[in-house]
Amino acid sequence: METYNYKDNVKNAIIEYMKNNPDFNLEEEESYNNLMNSDDITGTLSGSYTIDREKAKQNISGNEYLIYDLVNNDYATYEEIGKYLSEANYEKIDVVIRCYVFNKVIDRAIEEYNRIWRNKKWIQ
Repeated sequence: METYNYKDNVKNAIIEYMKNNPDFNLEEEESYNNLMNSDDITGTLSGSYTIDREKAKQNISGNEYLIYDLVNNDYATYEEIGKYLSEANYEKIDVVIRCYVFNKVIDRAIEEYNRIWRNKKWIQ
């Protein structure tokens, strides 16, 4: 099984969101919050992106380094992640990883969106 690529998937979800919301303006805090809290990107609003515990578990598998990174960058604590693991709350861990990755890929997503927009081509 291929390891789920959080960075590419979150980046593409951001691009898709901007494509479907042409009035989106990242300079407005409300727009940024809507983007960050979108279930289609991070799953923050509902608490689950996948709406499927096993799918979330599969996404996490092979991406444990992201958990290490987000803890070492003070995005979450080992206690929080341990609590989610003890509860088998893989969906919550998946959301935390998505939010962490969101902050890493937002600039790249905007650049790609702008490049695509100028060329009038859309990612299918």
